[in-house]
Amino acid sequence: MSAIDNIPLPPGLDREELRADLEGMRSLLRTRRELCSPLGQQQIARAIKTAEDLWMQLSLLGVEYFRFRPHLRNLIEALEKDQSPAVVELLDINRLSLFESAISLIADRWRHYFDTEPGYSTSPLNAVVSGPFIRFAEAVLVELEVYKEDGSRYAPAAIKEALKKLRRVRV
Repeated sequence: MSAIDNIPLPPGLDREELRADLEGMRSLLRTRRELCSPLGQQQIARAIKTAEDLWMQLSLLGVEYFRFRPHLRNLIEALEKDQSPAVVELLDINRLSLFESAISLIADRWRHYFDTEPGYSTSPLNAVVSGPFIRFAEAVLVELEVYKEDGSRYAPAAIKEALKKLRRVRV
């Protein structure tokens, strides 16, 4: 059983649509992790360099190897595209943490499914943060396997703070 199975969804929303969206979000966050990782950046740079060197060697070997050059060019372009400014901007790598990027994606899906702005409530008695968006975000974070560095879940208060930051950054 998945964490999203317990989330109340609006009438007419197919859970399979939500699952497909989660898979897209998972892919974006995986790309973000790879782009932010020094090891990932080194591996991509090394792969580009190796492919470019092979490109040059094929040029020197002669005509019979030219048929491989378009495939190498496609590989080089795909690797470079993963590091493109457009991808970096889409994922807000320079302004947001991985957690904040995840909350941004979750908030976008909340708006799509529920046609309202994501929000939260804070108890005046004990400052406990709760609300439908907070519960939705908690479940989706579990599905996306976005945890703190120590492996624990993000608290509702952290989700609230990320949402507040996103509102400031997006203005």
